[in-house]
Amino acid sequence: MPLDDSAIRATGLLVPRGRRGGHAVDLDVPSGTLLVITGGAASGKTALALTLAGRMPLRGGSLEVLGDSLPRNARSIRGRTGLVGDDRVSPLDGDLTVHHHIAEAVVLAGPWWRPWASVRATQQVIDRVDSASRRIASESRTPARPQLALDPRALVADLQPLARLTLSLALALVPHPQLLVVDDVDRLRDTDDRRMAWSVLLGTEAGLRPDLTIVATAQDPRELDDARRAAAASARPVVVLDLDAVSAEVAPAIPAPLHPDAAVAAESL
Repeated sequence: MPLDDSAIRATGLLVPRGRRGGHAVDLDVPSGTLLVITGGAASGKTALALTLAGRMPLRGGSLEVLGDSLPRNARSIRGRTGLVGDDRVSPLDGDLTVHHHIAEAVVLAGPWWRPWASVRATQQVIDRVDSASRRIASESRTPARPQLALDPRALVADLQPLARLTLSLALALVPHPQLLVVDDVDRLRDTDDRRMAWSVLLGTEAGLRPDLTIVATAQDPRELDDARRAAAASARPVVVLDLDAVSAEVAPAIPAPLHPDAAVAAESL
């Protein structure tokens, strides 16, 4: 899909908003864009992200993702979408190692007649993550932290939060999806960890191809603003949709400055 094609197009898409009903949004997101959905608790960030991923039913309006209309082609969208951050959909097993998780992802992404993963295929995933770590270290104001890299021998239960996110990203990218959904970047409580995570999502390494469209949710996106200032000029374009600013009818998502004074609160549907 060319970069100037729309990866997500919605008109009057109804987003549930806790017990307060819902609101409608319009979206026109070019392929290769990082769409950041922001808003306070119960603003509907997760619900909207999962709807775009074909994981939640439409409540109203029209929606087209990756050229397919929803809900009719939800199964096709799910097959071309990587999902990170929602433990109900993509859980990690704390009793398994990083290598075991990656090997399993390689098997699931491969042909049915090859129920095993070669050491080389698994190591290629690790190498991509290490390459991205070095790039971020050279471009970011925050020194690369050891937990960004993946130790194949480490148990998932022993991983730090940023390393868990890195592993989840690596697993989601193994099947080469066209759309990547990363829910709740704010679950990383450390400021530097969040800045590092945004730097990863802005980049085009470790499997994050320039034509890969990314949807990420966050309540407080100020570290994204920091990462954008520190990123190379080739970083992917960013569109911000602030659900707290959406009217009761329709509000378009357009490239906009971030709000550094946004409040930090616990995320809930």
